[in-house]
Amino acid sequence: MSTPIYHEVRTRAATLAVTKVLAEQTWIAALCPPSPEWNGTPPEPDFDNPALEAPFLFLRSFAVGFLTPDQNGPVAGQTPDGQVLKYMVSEEPTDTVFVRVDAPVGTFGGQLLGSLALYSSPTLADGVPPGKVVLEPQDVTDRGTLCRVINQTPVPLFAGHGLSHFFIDRY
Repeated sequence: MSTPIYHEVRTRAATLAVTKVLAEQTWIAALCPPSPEWNGTPPEPDFDNPALEAPFLFLRSFAVGFLTPDQNGPVAGQTPDGQVLKYMVSEEPTDTVFVRVDAPVGTFGGQLLGSLALYSSPTLADGVPPGKVVLEPQDVTDRGTLCRVINQTPVPLFAGHGLSHFFIDRY
């Protein structure tokens, strides 16, 4: 008996339905210190990273939306193999979703950034204003669903620094 051959395809309409739902979610990014055992070199990302347990700050999403490939676009993303891809923001739903987080200059006070973790559907403490973008750990009562982890070479963040990061996912 031969092994059955199995092929599957997802329709564009299904892909766009998924990305529309994702674009409507609330997102936060946890800014975490590097783990001491890194010795300055980040390991492959993993969801069991102990540094994720002690973020020094959270950032509420500044913008969530759709992207379309464009070599002259203002948004750049890097693939795991180092290839840089450029995008243009799209008003229409596409198969590529972005979550942008920003921290204004003056947010930081000498922290060392080693990991960024993206969570969907967090719960914030009572009294946190809707427009508050920079969140202290006590502002977040439940992080929600961990969706993405980025480990990077540790970067010092001082008072004169701001931060802007795009999380980009294609479906």
